[in-house]
Amino acid sequence: MVKRALRTKFKTVRDDIPGYEHALYCAELVALIRSMPEYKAASKLLLYYPIGKEPDLLTLASEDGKKAAFPVVRKGKMIFYNSENTESFRPGALGIPEPDANSCEPVADLAGSFCVVPALALDRRGIRIGYGGGYYDKFLRAYSGFSVCAVFPELFVEELPADRHDVPVNAAAVACRGVIRFN
Repeated sequence: MVKRALRTKFKTVRDDIPGYEHALYCAELVALIRSMPEYKAASKLLLYYPIGKEPDLLTLASEDGKKAAFPVVRKGKMIFYNSENTESFRPGALGIPEPDANSCEPVADLAGSFCVVPALALDRRGIRIGYGGGYYDKFLRAYSGFSVCAVFPELFVEELPADRHDVPVNAAAVACRGVIRFN
């Protein structure tokens, strides 16, 4: 119940960010991510398609010579598929645009990857609040690569409630604050 109320609150905060400020934040977040040594060393990017006024980091998918992959959700599981052409994405099972699993290859080996994880809000421990499906927590539990959340400063908070299944990310790129590492 508490997380549901927080999701509503953080969506409202995010959606109230003016368009010009949102664009500036997104550009800064892309630059912060590109500055990270883990990003520079990565050969594969695991990205998300932004919905609503989530940080738009799609320019990362087509630059820097890295292979980009996006999640596809099927039968309660999230699998990343190689795809740099987001124009062909269609709404998936959760209504989020995703690559066509019939015409793209799943990422067979996550070695050398860098995962950008979406979040409605993030705290100083790397705990995030997402949309409540638990897909990224399940993925991160088995993921040995580097994970980062890109968040707007209004959504980087002191502490969020955590459940035993919540998995912290390794770092945050926070607009107006820089890169913050958790472990």
